[in-house]
Amino acid sequence: MRGTVSIQSNVQTRLGGTRGTNLGWIVVVALALAAMACSGSIGDPQVEVSPSVDSDLPGSTSHSPNGAPVNSANSKSPNGSPNTDPTSPTSPNTPADAACSAQAAAPAPLARLTSLEYRNTVADLFPGLTLPELTLPADNVVEGFDNNSNGQTASPALIEAYGADARVVADAVVANRTKLLPCNPTAAAQEAACGDQWISAFVPRVYRRPLSAEEKSRLVTFFEASRASYDFPTAVGLVVQAVLQAPQFLYRVEVGGTPKNGSAALSGYELASRLSYFFWDTMPDGELLDAAASGELDTQAGVAMHARRLLADPRARVAVATFHRQWLRFDKMDAMQKSPTLFPSFNSQVADSLRESAEKFVDHVFWDMGGSLDALLMDNGAYVNDDIAGIYGLPKTGSSALEWRETDATRRSGILTQAGLLAGFAHETTDSPVLRGVFVMDRFFCSPPPPPPANINLALPENTNSAMPMTTRDRFAQTHEQGTCATCHHAIDGFGFGFSHYDAVGGWRETDNGLPVNATGWVTGTDAAGDFDGAVQLGQKMAESTQVSQCVTEQWFRYALGVGSSDMDSCTVAQVTKAMTNSQGDMREILIATVSSDAFRHRPEVTP
Repeated sequence: MRGTVSIQSNVQTRLGGTRGTNLGWIVVVALALAAMACSGSIGDPQVEVSPSVDSDLPGSTSHSPNGAPVNSANSKSPNGSPNTDPTSPTSPNTPADAACSAQAAAPAPLARLTSLEYRNTVADLFPGLTLPELTLPADNVVEGFDNNSNGQTASPALIEAYGADARVVADAVVANRTKLLPCNPTAAAQEAACGDQWISAFVPRVYRRPLSAEEKSRLVTFFEASRASYDFPTAVGLVVQAVLQAPQFLYRVEVGGTPKNGSAALSGYELASRLSYFFWDTMPDGELLDAAASGELDTQAGVAMHARRLLADPRARVAVATFHRQWLRFDKMDAMQKSPTLFPSFNSQVADSLRESAEKFVDHVFWDMGGSLDALLMDNGAYVNDDIAGIYGLPKTGSSALEWRETDATRRSGILTQAGLLAGFAHETTDSPVLRGVFVMDRFFCSPPPPPPANINLALPENTNSAMPMTTRDRFAQTHEQGTCATCHHAIDGFGFGFSHYDAVGGWRETDNGLPVNATGWVTGTDAAGDFDGAVQLGQKMAESTQVSQCVTEQWFRYALGVGSSDMDSCTVAQVTKAMTNSQGDMREILIATVSSDAFRHRPEVTP
């Protein structure tokens, strides 16, 4: 087999046989198309994102993985209007059933595989093959999710990484070809037939659909030309490189059938990919592809049936955890550091246990407690071990393994009071009403506040009277209820002050800086409007809120389709929410109702 430099050159200049198709050009064109689908036009630098929750002022600048700021000033609510009033609900109101007789297809921009989906898919294409680590640049996070098509504009680094990964995978395949290929030619006369047989079986799995006659012809021609110039193993490697860099692999291209009444039904194979990447973060399995071929996915009932099969598979647990990690901002618990003076027992081991505890709580609610939204918001259980039992006011368990325990129901209520999450949305020395308040508004009410004015000091307000101790709440109230800050912060602090009983590591406290804690708060502009005292009461109010139910539905729906909040169809969200409420609030029904909806199973005739 020849060196990888020669192989790469050959792929770029010879795929397509006599046509001289340049693979690099194909990929670049596909990436440009993706950019156009995401931004509206090629060259438009604006990427709309929801405000960050990483500062003590609302909606501070969000950043892409390379550190570049991304303007969030034009973030819009689901109805398309600028999100300038933080006290106004932005989740879709439930429309009258008569107004929802015809559901709109959701936008279907050209979706690129995320880095996670890419790695999972490559691993599934070559089961049993030990592959080197595949490295891709981190995906942009837009409006909370890394699969949002608005952030999928490709970079030169990404294209280079695709090429590098394709080469190392090809080398591994060639080295193990006798185990991976359906045939093993022992004479030159057998190689052409073997190559044809392998391409016919392998490439449809890569493209996640049958090959067209033209595609098959071009690949076979390319294989034969490579075999003639080099040898059989090299030709195999070149084909692997080619298809792993093809837009048919890197993107989920959705053409659908003949448009009717403004939308087109997706094909069975297109739906198979939508389903598998939603439920499993990887390619369809053989059963799903067989269902596509037989027409089982052409009906709503068929889609729902296979969705339940996918949801019951262990791979769904991993994919659901990926969604929860992004929706609930578990990244805020990465590498937490706290003041060793104020919290001497806090260390990296405690931080890891806090994060794992929060993750296990959500997983337990979703899979073992009926998927109840009420339980997510109100259950007082927690996973604890010797490292973190004290933070929950519980005795040590005698083990480093996390174990389920009931906590004081007057102090803990669901995900909002999980110590790890509270510690993540806090600073090294103090709690943060703003971080916690914005998190609730953004993630559970789908109502992120607008970004702060320019040149605003983001530091925690100082105590202007050193002779008089102040609580964290009082320090924020000095500035937040005055001047230009008041409008936004009245809504944010109404939520955030309700968490005042929890310190920077998520532990319960009755006093703050020697003063009694005041944890009264308020909710404005939503169907949960009113006063409350502490996070436990807040969780109860949220569990009764239709807007919260609709927001949770919207988060899942946006993630399932990789679209932004402005792409939400209120009728679809309302009907999916209704399916959840009709199932005793089982959040798993959100997934089934989402994929069964017309919006998931169709694309618009024209995607903006």
